[in-house]
Amino acid sequence: MTRGREGSTTSSAGETRASMPHVILCDPPARFTRAPSSEAPDDDDGAESPSTSAVFYDDANEWVITHEETATGDDGTTGATSRLRCHPLPRGLARTAVSAPSAPSIPAVSVQVPPGAVLDARVSPQWKSSRDRLDFTTSPRLVAVKRSDVIIDVYPCDASDGRSARYELRRVGERILAFFWSRAPGVDLVVVTTRGLEQFACLGCWETSAHSSGDGVFVPGSGDAEGPPSVPTPPIALALVGEKRMKGETPVGWCVYDSVSQLVALASGPGHARLTAWQFATSGALKLPRFELPPTHASPRSPPMSPGAGADALRAEDVRLFSLYQRVFLARVDRRNGELVMYRVHRDALVRAHVVNLSPLLMYTEGALPEGVALDVNVVDNVLCVHALGSGTVSVIDVAGHCDVSAGRSRGEEVRALTAPMRLGCVRGSSECPSELRVLAPDVVMDTRAGVAWKLGLDLGAIAEGSGLEGADLVSFLQRRSQGPWVPPNDAMFEEAGMPLEASTAMTLTRHGATTPP
Repeated sequence: MTRGREGSTTSSAGETRASMPHVILCDPPARFTRAPSSEAPDDDDGAESPSTSAVFYDDANEWVITHEETATGDDGTTGATSRLRCHPLPRGLARTAVSAPSAPSIPAVSVQVPPGAVLDARVSPQWKSSRDRLDFTTSPRLVAVKRSDVIIDVYPCDASDGRSARYELRRVGERILAFFWSRAPGVDLVVVTTRGLEQFACLGCWETSAHSSGDGVFVPGSGDAEGPPSVPTPPIALALVGEKRMKGETPVGWCVYDSVSQLVALASGPGHARLTAWQFATSGALKLPRFELPPTHASPRSPPMSPGAGADALRAEDVRLFSLYQRVFLARVDRRNGELVMYRVHRDALVRAHVVNLSPLLMYTEGALPEGVALDVNVVDNVLCVHALGSGTVSVIDVAGHCDVSAGRSRGEEVRALTAPMRLGCVRGSSECPSELRVLAPDVVMDTRAGVAWKLGLDLGAIAEGSGLEGADLVSFLQRRSQGPWVPPNDAMFEEAGMPLEASTAMTLTRHGATTPP
């Protein structure tokens, strides 16, 4: 223990803790097979040689999906099989304080699908919250596979029975932007295209179930060999139950989706600044009024933008949806002023709530965001994490904590990072953290080259030492965290402890001005 010049007491151990990473990678990760190298030797004995061609993240189920094809014939097609491997990450918040040093990864499960191109894939959620998300045997599950920019095929997870349904765009120039499964009553699948949003109910697919073949692959249920034959299964079909097509000549440019709040926003109109949003919650599908994002204006103190740094049209990579403290926010990167502007999403309004100055987080000169500077955001335990993709650093922001309101309520409260930007915490047993990581919502990063994905967690001790928060501010920050050691392991907020999935993720949008819990 040493005493500083002003009489403050400091600790060398405390200084070391304060310099440690504040956001860390948590065990166990999800490990998946990466794409094979072109230098890999061929299999000369004619055995099956699996090839991983694509990797996707299914945020609704919190697992990494890889597409693997195996061909045994000389022409590369005879005997070809195709499967989706689902590699789960731990559900709920990552409990860094109680993580085991060598926690085992959760075993992957496989779903057989017909051979063909796979551009994206999503498995339907477990409709009954009392059952495990890896359970494919006691209730029917579906998988939606994007085959091209205009085709989505839907199969039961026992796809080898030959049943399928197809969604296909037939108008020239239209393409699929996104698709996801819905929990709203009467709406199973939602597809976003360049012309609008379509809602479908899946018919004839919830009456049968699959069983495991013993090798982790799920195949159709055939009944007992000595018992009565199986009841014939009906064909499946997609029934259109709702449609919204954008009017005018300007199509939908892009969309953003948040699986936590189950909110999707479509951007259209001049500059893609017109947002049309829906929430597909368990209580029903809710269409929000149309929102217009205001144009950005350079601040008088901001230097001129560099050439090419300020495109007029909003870009998809500059807009994100996420949830903090049971509130839904839409974040927009204002490149002209070098700010991250956060809008609170209400069911009847879009209100500017917070502003984050990006220059100290991305470590560049004050003013417009330089061209080529990449960033992304996600949320860990209600703390906003701003990732500087170029440097690999991350900054943590608590919107419910310290804020500077000198800018005025009309511009939104200016919030600052709790600490200086720090690199992500290293993996146990590794000397350095992977530098090229994909940031995924809501709290996942992925190293596609190494074939590993991690949940993120907070080192509350390092944040407490390095943030400068003292007294009541520090206590308040810690009490708002849900992953602390003071939270019992069987707390009801964790799904594995028995809380229904729809209850743990339920989020109701309030009207602007209505009283909401802190």
